[in-house]
Formats: sequence, structure tokens, C-alpha cells
Amino acid sequence: MRPGRTDLLEFSIDTGTSPPIKSQPYRVSNAEGDVMEAEINQYLGLNLIRPPTSPWSSLVLMIRKPDGGIRFCIDYQKLNAITVKDCYPMPLIDGILDVLGNSKLFSTMDIASGYWNVPMHPDSISKTAFTSKFGLYE
Repeated sequence: MRPGRTDLLEFSIDTGTSPPIKSQPYRVSNAEGDVMEAEINQYLGLNLIRPPTSPWSSLVLMIRKPDGGIRFCIDYQKLNAITVKDCYPMPLIDGILDVLGNSKLFSTMDIASGYWNVPMHPDSISKTAFTSKFGLYE
């Protein structure tokens, strides 16, 4: 199922004048490789990723879940370290609780794959590239 997307904004990554991050893929087990290949094929089929057009490259990590399954993750720590931080303040939990204090009913939403819900600005897509044993994608 393709995740929903907003058209109200685009996410951009400002890395200033930093050179591109480049990483080589880690070795993975056969089981991890199977999960990695399935995830990449799913993302390609949903048009969430594509072959890259840039020199940027972050690592894919295959993380074991408590139930024994394997989770596909992209390690953007190096990219985060060079990203110029947005100074827009995050809401404080105390303020949110003050507003909700007298409420009787609450709704919750489970946002599946929430990171796909806000599209990337075209100038930032290349910075999200990741490398795996199956190739480079962004």
C-alpha cells in the first residue's frame, strides 16, 4: 500500500557548503539481504525511491527487532551532523497538556512509514541517497 502524502509542503535538507557524504555498504547475512532486497523492490514499485543522480550515499542498516524480524533502516547520522538545523521551536509537552487538560475524548493516528508522508524538495532528494549490496538509490 502506498503511504499518503501531503502537498502542503516539501522537506528540504540544508547542508551548507559541506561536501557530499559517501559510505560503502556493510556486509549482510542472506536473511538480511532477502529483507533488504524485498524492501528496496517495494519502495521502487511505489516510486518512493529511484536510481541516484548524485554523489551522496548513506548506509543501510539491518536491525533485528525484538520479535526476531529484521528492520530496514537508513543511517543518516553523518548527514544529520552536517545539516543546518531549523530554529523553528518544537511545542512543549506542558503547553500541549494545558490545551488538552479538560478534554474528554482523544483521537490517535498510527502513521505507517511516516517519513514518506512529506515529499522532499527536488534539491534535497539527492542527499537522501543510500547504498546497499543491491546498488545506490535515492
